[in-house]
Amino acid sequence: MKISNLHRLILTGLSICAFHAQGQQSPTNVETRVNQILSQMTLAEKLSYIGGTGFFDIKPIPVPNLNVAVNPQIFQTDGPLGVRRNEPSVRFPSGLLLAATWNRDLARDQGISMGRDARARGYFSILGPGMDFYRVPMGGRNFEYMTGEDPYLGAQLVPPLIQGIQAQGVWSCAKHFVCNDEEENRTNVQILVDERTLREIYLPPFEAAVKDGHVATVMSAYNAINGYFCSENSSLLTDILKKEWKFTGLLMSDFNLRKLPVDYLAFCHTCTLAMLEKPSQRARVFLFMPKIIR
Repeated sequence: MKISNLHRLILTGLSICAFHAQGQQSPTNVETRVNQILSQMTLAEKLSYIGGTGFFDIKPIPVPNLNVAVNPQIFQTDGPLGVRRNEPSVRFPSGLLLAATWNRDLARDQGISMGRDARARGYFSILGPGMDFYRVPMGGRNFEYMTGEDPYLGAQLVPPLIQGIQAQGVWSCAKHFVCNDEEENRTNVQILVDERTLREIYLPPFEAAVKDGHVATVMSAYNAINGYFCSENSSLLTDILKKEWKFTGLLMSDFNLRKLPVDYLAFCHTCTLAMLEKPSQRARVFLFMPKIIR
């Protein structure tokens, strides 16, 4: 085993004791620890921390001599069909194939296996499952998604797969929230959808992921919905996801966010983590952050 892989595996073992995907500490204790850590961080350190690092990962907390039991970099891996970080790994059946089984037990078994593989390779989080709707037949990533053309089916299969992953101490990610119907021009396309269609067709798998699967993270989509990009859409991210569904986990933008937010302040109020790779992008997005960070 390579030394780097061994190092990552050791960190993972330590992190499982401190951070379980389903949470082993009471909310009060967690809030107290978070506030203690934040009180030691300067504004520059806060801005540095929330920008991600590399292409998938989240930085260690940038405070020298921080008095915490473990402060590892959070290593994430792409999915949703298994660990995908440019190294040999297991490729699991596609979301389309899993959906065709109509079998919750198989979904849970696949989630358990994916979680074990991610954990064994030293990853804290796997970016899956995908659960968008098959609106466009030629959608480039339809094969990844577990919903097919039936929102009820997706809402039944997504929770057990998430539970299987997170039972292994690995975060799961519900993506891409929401209406990621096509890959062509997906960073610029706008989806126009009425309230009833959104709630009856597109949202049920994500709602089930939050309420029944207790998913740890959610990733917003690149596209816009009804005039606002998903990463800055307060109706979706604040009103529905956080207030109505009571989601309290990590909310991240899609990676590298090629289409930068038009409303930076709205973006910062809705997303927890901006996964932007280039320093120039981070500087632009964080321009207004001092106004909202306390």
